[in-house]
Amino acid sequence: MSFLTVRGLRKAFGTTIAVQDFSLEAERGEFVSLLGPSGCGKTTVLRMIAGFETPSAGSVTIDGEDVTHLPTRTRRIGMVFQSYALFPNLTVEGNIAFGLKVAGMKREEIAVRVKEMLSLIGLPQLGGRYPVELSGGQQQRVALARAIAIRPRILLLDEPLSALDAKIRVSLREELRAIQRELGITAIFVTHDQEEALALSHRVVVMSEGWVEQIGTPADVYRTPRTPFVATFVGTANVLPCRIEDAAAGVLSFGGARLEAGHPVSGGAGETVQMALRPEAIAINPFEGASNSLAATVRDVTFLGPVVRLRLMLAGDVAAVVDLHGEGARDLPEAGSAVMLWFRPETLQLLDRHGHGAARA
Repeated sequence: MSFLTVRGLRKAFGTTIAVQDFSLEAERGEFVSLLGPSGCGKTTVLRMIAGFETPSAGSVTIDGEDVTHLPTRTRRIGMVFQSYALFPNLTVEGNIAFGLKVAGMKREEIAVRVKEMLSLIGLPQLGGRYPVELSGGQQQRVALARAIAIRPRILLLDEPLSALDAKIRVSLREELRAIQRELGITAIFVTHDQEEALALSHRVVVMSEGWVEQIGTPADVYRTPRTPFVATFVGTANVLPCRIEDAAAGVLSFGGARLEAGHPVSGGAGETVQMALRPEAIAINPFEGASNSLAATVRDVTFLGPVVRLRLMLAGDVAAVVDLHGEGARDLPEAGSAVMLWFRPETLQLLDRHGHGAARA
């Protein structure tokens, strides 16, 4: 049995459905990210797991115990918020010790645990400071230490890095992942940042408008998106409406060009399907194994350091993006010029035309 089991969670606020049929199984020690835009329901799911919101339907089980209707304080859950939520009148040590005092731990044991937590988050000399005397990154470390000091069964993190600047976010997410691995704690992390989700997680749950779109490893979600939403939200993707010529052989057509998918596609001859193609899978010069080609017109060329991004127009006024790296970024075409795009058959990915509710664990 999974350590955390969420079954068919639904949450309605009046006539508004915030979460619809959310299910997830997470193993002990697993790091799972809920990824999606603002308003997609990911924080509502987190709050139902924590007990801050009561589900309209569904259940939450932790380590074999049904906690769906138990109060938050009895669930043994640690929570880290976006806003830090530290007590301004308590020192760093006082903030970390707060939950331990509420739990009735002895003073001597609290002192030992607080010292351990300060060492774990790399702030052993700052126990006597107040939150106002700390940087944003330091405050978030203290909030994390307070959450894990009680040795929770599950750690819930609600966009804890979003208020920090970019460089500190990268540094702190690496520390967060290291601490989670060291403690072996199950963590559910809410974010709208694709890079954070891909870098931190064992698995990613992509959500849209209250529904789960896809659940999978970061590599699976990026390389084999199942819906148009996942393809375009997780990274950048070109979505090509293609006509099926031979479903079993994976032969398609787009704008008069014959394309091979390298695998069978679902549907009948003459049907239109959506195919995803990542920008980095495309070249503007033919290469070995690149049997597919498309004519395009360059609209814009943007230098982005290690990557040069081309924005192009394909047949039927379909916009496309190509990312060129290394040698492929030399002798670049100019805006307005005609080019041929080349890519391998296996880089074309069939998208589920139905969208919401298409996820499979």
